[in-house]
Amino acid sequence: MMLQFFKILVYLQKLRNHLKDNTHLVIVSADTLRVNEIQVIRQGLRPHSSVVMGKNFFMGRSLEIHAPSARKPAFVGTILHINGKVGLVLTACDPEEVSETVGGYKLQPLVCSSY
Repeated sequence: MMLQFFKILVYLQKLRNHLKDNTHLVIVSADTLRVNEIQVIRQGLRPHSSVVMGKNFFMGRSLEIHAPSARKPAFVGTILHINGKVGLVLTACDPEEVSETVGGYKLQPLVCSSY
């Protein structure tokens, strides 16, 4: 039980750090992906973006808590779009460029949000 609690804390801390470091958020649909495909996408986006996967509740809850403190209140409006199997792509680059890159991996960008 305590191990799971610490894993949740580590996850929330990582997402908080990503929110502080990046200015744009792209939510992508990941319904048809396997784990190894997600790893390939992470490696392809790694130089300029970070991909966050996880339980929808934790992603939404951590955005709700940490986005205002990271001075990115526009990210709170994207919580409604976190349903189904989705991934969060946090980037400091142009979100349109990231959306095109994600589209090359046969993923559909759902929402682009900027601060």
